[in-house]
Amino acid sequence: AENLHITYVIDEPGWYLTETHLHVACSEKDIPQNKKGNPIPGHFDYSSEHEISDLVIEEPFVISLDSIGCCNPFIAAHAVVCKLGEVQEPTLVSNNETMTAGWTDEDPESDPLNPVMYGGTWVNAVDLSIPNPGWYTENTGSFLGAYWISTYDGLEGPGDENSWRLFKEDFNIPSEAVNISATLYMTADNTVEAYLNGISVGSTTYVYGSQPNP
Repeated sequence: AENLHITYVIDEPGWYLTETHLHVACSEKDIPQNKKGNPIPGHFDYSSEHEISDLVIEEPFVISLDSIGCCNPFIAAHAVVCKLGEVQEPTLVSNNETMTAGWTDEDPESDPLNPVMYGGTWVNAVDLSIPNPGWYTENTGSFLGAYWISTYDGLEGPGDENSWRLFKEDFNIPSEAVNISATLYMTADNTVEAYLNGISVGSTTYVYGSQPNP
């Protein structure tokens, strides 16, 4: 054999693939992971993205064995799926929303949660600056015209011995878009706590929050 064939398959009716992340390595330690040993899908070598309207239920990957460099590889696979037609009740999103998150398993007494909150390694955020802005949800495509942005910041930083576990992502909604109605969703791998405009919006691996239009 010359290639390794890996296929994501959805066999539950009504569910579809919106993202896949795949990594193949010769050892487990070569799979991108944080200092706690948790995989980081955003750093995997292979990935795909789809609108839910594409109705994707299979995603094949063909990887050359020569590019892997070993006969018994380790495989890490991650996917985001969405069920068509399941949309939560919209609420108003106000101007200048700020989502702040970081990552750690603990809250050291010497390092309180303010101003950088502890959460995960990547955050989905909204950007309404592009032409014809649409709805934003964690599952892209749940609303007509939905789109998303995935961001990742480096884990190392000069001048702060704790910077490896801090992550912060801020975003603004332009004033001309204030009158839209939407629910703001945020995802963060390995989240402990996440905050929106300084208000706790949840914990564990999936959180969401909304702010009313003042």
